[in-house]
Amino acid sequence: MKKLFVIVIASIFLFGSCNKDEDTNVLPVIKSNNGVFILNEGNFNQLNGTLSYFDTDSNIIHNNVFKNANNDNSLGDIVQSMVIKDSLGFIVINNSSKIEVININNFKTVNTITGFNSPRHISIIDDNKAYVSDMYGADIYIINIQNYTIMGNINMGKPTERMVKYENKVFACNWTNFAMPNVNNNTVQIINTINDSLVDSIVVTKEPNSIVLDKNNNLWVLCSGGYMNDELPALYKINPENNTIIKKYDFPSINTSPSKLEINGSGDTLLFFNSGIYKMQIDEDNLPLNNFIANDGKMFYGLGIDPQNSILYVSDAVDYTQQGYVFRYQLNGSAIDSFKVGIIPGYFCFKK
Repeated sequence: MKKLFVIVIASIFLFGSCNKDEDTNVLPVIKSNNGVFILNEGNFNQLNGTLSYFDTDSNIIHNNVFKNANNDNSLGDIVQSMVIKDSLGFIVINNSSKIEVININNFKTVNTITGFNSPRHISIIDDNKAYVSDMYGADIYIINIQNYTIMGNINMGKPTERMVKYENKVFACNWTNFAMPNVNNNTVQIINTINDSLVDSIVVTKEPNSIVLDKNNNLWVLCSGGYMNDELPALYKINPENNTIIKKYDFPSINTSPSKLEINGSGDTLLFFNSGIYKMQIDEDNLPLNNFIANDGKMFYGLGIDPQNSILYVSDAVDYTQQGYVFRYQLNGSAIDSFKVGIIPGYFCFKK
């Protein structure tokens, strides 16, 4: 969270050969079933958030696909996150307080879900319902993904951020207390998905910002330590069966801000930002000492890993006002290519 408030004009070094760009005013014809949605947040209150699509079979980037498919309509203000369920993509637009449901093959709007406060992330629970976290409110929304309505809420008592589902539980990070300064943002809360109720919580370090599940069904939670450097940042390994902490990894310096924890498709390699990209095997006893990909003046902002081939997608927000870039790497750190996308690219969703 610390570095989200730092705006640095970074120089752009483009390695390898850039992928071919398409005409951004023409709706592409997508012939493959494999690709990556890149969510470009846009600037606050400017309604310039956009959706890009990278076809991994043709290596062509298509920008502004939502706008081109929907009569030049804006996707909204702060395009936050996305999940795919069958042929539908659920795109959470934070400041516009809505979820845009699209057909992932032609990018056209199927429906729009409204009535949220400040939605952030979505977790599909089953064929009928999903949970939506909220940055400013104390509730998690329950949405009906068949008729696209809010059908209830779960009172969490504090804001929630990223979530992971394991069996009949959802683990939700309490990343921020910006809107509720009197609550502690140092817990992971646990929801029973059968009766949609809050049942437990796990105390961790301040600002748990991201969470993943590994191949052994252990949870990993990354905590920044607080916006004001209150505590040492930490990485936690948690048993989701009994909600206990298996191991805590403390970072060596309080003046760091690790974020964007991700895991590869085979569930054995963790990656995260911390002034560069760090890589760690799930059976390691200690945190990695050095990054394996340096930022080299780039403003790293979003991180994603293709679950099929473990190719890394890393976004560069540049100066937060102009179009950003996406860089692709092999899991060993070698550069593949790069391409230009929208303003503040922050999230990747993989179509398979």
